[in-house]
Amino acid sequence: MRRLENDINTLNPVLMSTAYERFVLAYLFDPLVQVDSSMRPAPGVAARWEISPDATTFRFHLDPAASFEDGSPVTAGDVLFSVRRYAEESSQISGYLQGLDLKKSRVIDPHTVEVVFESGRNAGQIYAFSFPIIAEHVYGKGNFKKDFNDKVVGNGPYRLVRRTPGSEIVLERRDSYRGTKPQLRTIVFKIIPNATVAWSALTRGEIDEMRISTEQFALGSADPEVRKSIVFHQFYELGYNFIAWNNRFEPLADADVRRAFTMAIDRGSIVTHLYGGGARVMSGPFTVEQWAFNPAVPPIPFDPEGAKAALSAKGWVDRDGDGVRERGKMKLRVELLVDAADAASVEQGQIFQQALRDIGVDLALRKLEGSSMVERLINGNYEAVFLGYSLDLDPDLFANFHSSQFTPEGQNWVFYANAEVDELLAKGQVERDHAKRRDMYMRVHELLARDQPYTWLVQSSTKWAVSKRVQNVQVAPGMGLFNWTPGARGWWVAARQPSVDGQGR
Repeated sequence: MRRLENDINTLNPVLMSTAYERFVLAYLFDPLVQVDSSMRPAPGVAARWEISPDATTFRFHLDPAASFEDGSPVTAGDVLFSVRRYAEESSQISGYLQGLDLKKSRVIDPHTVEVVFESGRNAGQIYAFSFPIIAEHVYGKGNFKKDFNDKVVGNGPYRLVRRTPGSEIVLERRDSYRGTKPQLRTIVFKIIPNATVAWSALTRGEIDEMRISTEQFALGSADPEVRKSIVFHQFYELGYNFIAWNNRFEPLADADVRRAFTMAIDRGSIVTHLYGGGARVMSGPFTVEQWAFNPAVPPIPFDPEGAKAALSAKGWVDRDGDGVRERGKMKLRVELLVDAADAASVEQGQIFQQALRDIGVDLALRKLEGSSMVERLINGNYEAVFLGYSLDLDPDLFANFHSSQFTPEGQNWVFYANAEVDELLAKGQVERDHAKRRDMYMRVHELLARDQPYTWLVQSSTKWAVSKRVQNVQVAPGMGLFNWTPGARGWWVAARQPSVDGQGR
């Protein structure tokens, strides 16, 4: 019995947009390419594949035993149909299929398909194919955006039994599944938005797992009675939070000023007091779980006196005694955008505000709704913004920091430009030698840590509580409990338990 924090919007994998939909669809569909516990590509519907020397052509050889729940085989035509749908209609996947050449992509035979791109621009392109395959003979009929929100014909190890909006989703193991069949016969997702209600359900044995807060983790893991029935997992996924500094804003165009701002923020104290010790201070754009991470680059230390000296050396001095530094007629004032709906973001914004005030910087908080904040970010109409970011499995930062990717064309919201970083990111996108590519990105890590276009703050841990009756629960570095193979599909229960349909789960 699994918890969903919110109900899903759709069962159409092309249209999925939330983690909750991904949790459910992971049981109903197999992807073309899976990801293993080491964050490496692994066979899915595609048993194997070849990539052309110029990395423009991907030839996939499908598992001939792969089938949909209606008994029809998964064919190369289904794969090509799926690729087209994701490229044209998926908000989650279409960006990873840029440059797709559908005119040259083709079916070679029922179990072999070639997907062609205009250029081999991305050495990690294979990860783009980790999407569910849908059946053309089903999803190619009717209204694609409306007809498949509540029904599904999948190719995964489970089928949909029923969906009761706002209440539960029930899945049943598919006996005709080609691969290793999971041991759990039934999976029930209970939709419980309230974390306190969910925690009570977990401790009473009404659900078997849930994501928990830092407070729930601290209290529950310290309670011997709770630990008798519940196992606590704490792990780090590929994500962090940061302050983005708009390099087009005059004070922030100076890397020394940006570094001084970072030096003023006590990130160690944030880890201790806001995250209960369950977070790590970031040194740069990659987390320790990624092969691109450079261990020789330390986080910038908390050093407010050093920050003051650095600003003074750049001519920013409080000459009129009002507590705010100036250079010439310009005061050192920066506006920081924070998400008004996120109390934790506002709280951290206030911490940053006080930290910079202590070194003579007037940091003004501007609370905006998410859509307004994103609009200003995309238009470059801001000075600084506090954000969180989830990283891709392939550590390609071209869209984030290459000078050709200034927003709105790319995701270089900070208008950062560094010729060496540009060269390394461009080469890194197409370099096939893993060792060479790793060296390039480790140098990128070093340069970005030096220049601080972001103040990289902390990587917070994810915390999960799981009933002890659930066995084989494993954590993959950087991935956690889900989104890798076998992940939650490999779970089983120690003893047969009655379920909603009386068949056991």
